Amino acid sequence: MMTKKDLETHINIGAIDAITSGNDAIINTAITAAQTEAQGYLSAFDFDKVIALRHPALELRIKDICAWHFICLANPNVNLELFRSRYEDAIAWLGKIQAGKIAYKEFQKMDGQSQNSGTFRFTSNPKRINHY
Repeated sequence: MMTKKDLETHINIGAIDAITSGNDAIINTAITAAQTEAQGYLSAFDFDKVIALRHPALELRIKDICAWHFICLANPNVNLELFRSRYEDAIAWLGKIQAGKIAYKEFQKMDGQSQNSGTFRFTSNPKRINHY
């Protein structure tokens, strides 16, 4: 699990302490929420094993999500647009993994699924409108 110390790449520890007034339960809730949100996108993978890998790209995205949820509490010294942009980028990245557009060999599928198996999808041609 990620800790407050891990977030110092995104938010100054002094700022975290100032926002939480020393109550680490607040930052821990934001960390848990971010990991849970990421887990929703990575449901095809064994998330406990994936998170234990401490994959740098995944950790970066989870930190982005966590920072967004956390700074919304009240930090007037933070550029909210920057964190919002990074949050949206993290969600888009997780969506690409979910869709199978990005694949990491370290991420193991759940039991019974091969690395190449994906969701079944079919589409059709656009509806035609004929004029006589």
